[in-house]
Amino acid sequence: GNATPYALALNADSSLLSLLSSDLSVTIYNVAQTLRGNAAPVARLARQQPLKAWGWSPTDPSCAYALEESGALSVLSLAPGGAAIGSEQAFPPLPGKQLCSASWSVDGAALLCGTSDGQLVRLVPSAPREAASALSPPPPDVSNGLLRLVQPLNDRFVLLGYDRPDDDPYFAVYNLTASAMQDCGDACFALGREDPNGGDDPPPRGFYAVGLPDWRMGVVCTSDSDQVVSFGSRKGGEAQRWQRWVLPDEEGPPAVPPFESADGDVFEDQYIVGLALDVTNTERIARIAGEEKFPPSPVVWALTSHGSLLAWTAL
Repeated sequence: GNATPYALALNADSSLLSLLSSDLSVTIYNVAQTLRGNAAPVARLARQQPLKAWGWSPTDPSCAYALEESGALSVLSLAPGGAAIGSEQAFPPLPGKQLCSASWSVDGAALLCGTSDGQLVRLVPSAPREAASALSPPPPDVSNGLLRLVQPLNDRFVLLGYDRPDDDPYFAVYNLTASAMQDCGDACFALGREDPNGGDDPPPRGFYAVGLPDWRMGVVCTSDSDQVVSFGSRKGGEAQRWQRWVLPDEEGPPAVPPFESADGDVFEDQYIVGLALDVTNTERIARIAGEEKFPPSPVVWALTSHGSLLAWTAL
């Protein structure tokens, strides 16, 4: 049809692929069948409201959450093979606020969510009627900010991204076990993106992130910046202190370079519209004697607004 796809996600065992489209549908594909040339979906799940996000459980391949643009959140269990919705449990609305973002905890037992007043809350799918547990208010430097990004970094720390009106995004890392916030400051400075459809207002800012637990890192991009920002802790264990690291561009183009067409007629800014983590690399980087040993270098892939693919390797 004429529906525009806007998000893809693989489930926990990479057997199912979900595709979100502008016609309010979630299309489910069997990955093995698709790779063999059978591109017919196994299911097309019709939704009543547009979805902001769809997130597969990290532990249960048949389970996912659906977050609507309105802030309504539900957890779905799919029938075997993803052919239909087996059950769906909706969380009650939060008094006086909306949900802006959601992510599974590392163990898949809870949903960590950001709200329209900047709070981080925990919801438990096994007890959807219970009240949300408030984990943390926004940092002092965030006023009237929406918590648009919640990205677990490991089982103890979660990266938070705040969308502030008329200002650049602000980031912090929250310690779930110690109930403590580590401020990382503002980043992903906006370029003043124009509406691609010719309107007066720029499109809403999108936050895209991947976590690299084995590397004590997270990588973040936004849809209105040419920066690629890493958040990492040089120390492990109880001494983890997370900081912001920005890819330098003093000696070359920005981390997200401008788009240039093959004929040279188009040269303009392009923006990130999605990130994916590739951990198929099997080669380890050469280490300096005495350095901490890490797994093979992962690759972060990015898709841009102009259809370009970019890649960065963690070193």
